Amino acid sequence: AGMMLGMEMEESMGRAEALSPTSPRVVLLKAMNTLHKPAFVGGGADKAMPLFERAIALAAQESRTDSTNLNWGHDDVHVWAGRCAEKLGKLDVAVTHYRHALEISPDHGWTRSILLPKAEKALAAASKP
Repeated sequence: AGMMLGMEMEESMGRAEALSPTSPRVVLLKAMNTLHKPAFVGGGADKAMPLFERAIALAAQESRTDSTNLNWGHDDVHVWAGRCAEKLGKLDVAVTHYRHALEISPDHGWTRSILLPKAEKALAAASKP
């Protein structure tokens, strides 16, 4: 079933990209899918990080003043880039992304209460001689 669903997901993602290639939300979803996809089918954190970086750049370019514009996901791109950075062992990068997410959405409970404290603790432990 995984192989069939994976192919269907790829087709759907292709349609989404064709309809809205500069949407940070489309790129975010592709990055999240890539992060969780097995390496033997092109997934993994190393493949996902450039997609998260692209989603961050697209979110930064997106107008937040246009009331007709979708305006969700700007914090999520940083949350998931942080998760990806952690998988790559880049704790300092993860902490930076989590802090950016909290600048955008200070009440993001998962980031504030779990992700950032855990990454800061791991970074501090890794920095000890």
